[in-house]
Amino acid sequence: GLSSTQVGGAITSQAGAAISLAAGASVTISAGGAVTVTSASVTITAGVINLVGVVNVAGMLNVAGVVTTTSLVSPLYTPGVGNII
Repeated sequence: GLSSTQVGGAITSQAGAAISLAAGASVTISAGGAVTVTSASVTITAGVINLVGVVNVAGMLNVAGVVTTTSLVSPLYTPGVGNII
């Protein structure tokens, strides 16, 4: 059935092992401020991931392939003969 809870303050959940959230349709998280996820590792599995805005990476970004619709820019890039032809 449908369950709804409205809270005026904050909700805190703690577990010694795992917390699981499952839905048959969609899950939406909305916040008036920042959303922070802290973990040793985060795995996202999806057919498509849409990111809107700027993505800042403080570390290494490792990708198997890149497809761009405009350009790929780097201050360390210098064109070579193989990139001009």
